[in-house]
Amino acid sequence: MSMTISDEKMILEKAHNLLAAAGVKSFPLRMKPIIAYLQTGNELQVVKYTTMAKLMNVPVETIGFKVGSDEAALVYTGPDKPTTIYYKDVWIPKVRIRWNLGHEVAHFCCGHHLIEYRVKCSGLEMSKATAAHIEAEANTFSRAMHAPLELVLLFMGYYKIYDRLGVFAILRGIFQMSVPASYYYANRIFNRPVRGLFDIEHLRQYLDFYHDFTATFNRAAFAAVQRRYEPEYDMFEKHLNRRVLPDYRLPYQESISAIVGRVLPRSDDNAGLA
Repeated sequence: MSMTISDEKMILEKAHNLLAAAGVKSFPLRMKPIIAYLQTGNELQVVKYTTMAKLMNVPVETIGFKVGSDEAALVYTGPDKPTTIYYKDVWIPKVRIRWNLGHEVAHFCCGHHLIEYRVKCSGLEMSKATAAHIEAEANTFSRAMHAPLELVLLFMGYYKIYDRLGVFAILRGIFQMSVPASYYYANRIFNRPVRGLFDIEHLRQYLDFYHDFTATFNRAAFAAVQRRYEPEYDMFEKHLNRRVLPDYRLPYQESISAIVGRVLPRSDDNAGLA
């Protein structure tokens, strides 16, 4: 059950609304304000594996078995109990911890825990197609939180980047996403159309960040950033044993150029968009 473009657009809009409500204006993403916003008015708890291990007086490495996931899990046991995100906070990179938290937040915001609970209460098993669709939605939501599509396209236009490696470097260097997340996000941008998925108005809250970053890293400077991440890209692609796909000009390059053309130098009132 693959996601349709309309499904994807709905998920991206949900992610944008969350970032706006939580006051996120710069990157790399910090999960703390996201969690704080969600805990206002929601019965949501966030618990580290180390905290749970201490409370239960058990080794940290056993917590994954107890919550059903080695790295993170969203646990919901009924409407009269709080929903809890458990996440591993040791022995894995910080970028992975941030992604895991974002992924579970995505499940929560998309209501996937409620779907799983209803299926469990019915005595049935969730189909593989439904489970795959739920994971695709969570990945899409988490990607949009860590690096909003409109902002990625804006950086692509400014740095004149229209290939997978360049987008990978943007995601690694600017948004500090993990190698796997950056690789799959870059390929998502090239493998399916993005026309109609982005809303230029969503850029308003990020314009100060965009102007500050491009003032520090001009095109020549970012070319050095891209060279830095090229070995990571090549190594991960070889790890997957995939054929290296040729680079090509994006069919929506004109749309990216239009986005860049709409963004004006920062003014005193931070208007930003024409």
